[in-house]
Amino acid sequence: SSDLLDSFGINLAMSAEDTRKAVDDIGVAFLFAPQYHGGVRHAMPVRQTMKTRTIFNILGPLINPARPNIELMGVY
Repeated sequence: SSDLLDSFGINLAMSAEDTRKAVDDIGVAFLFAPQYHGGVRHAMPVRQTMKTRTIFNILGPLINPARPNIELMGVY
């Protein structure tokens, strides 16, 4: 999802304040995992070298520190 949003020119490195404003203004925001979750930040380089889906594709949304009431997940 981050690749798609990035290709649309959407800023994935929004500050927490700007992200909160997006939620307040339009009711939705994208939280780029490496920016908001320390564990993902360290696993990301390893994952990218594997060039295949990993357990992190499933775990990422499940360990979301924001604990949203609703999540939109893609399937593969």
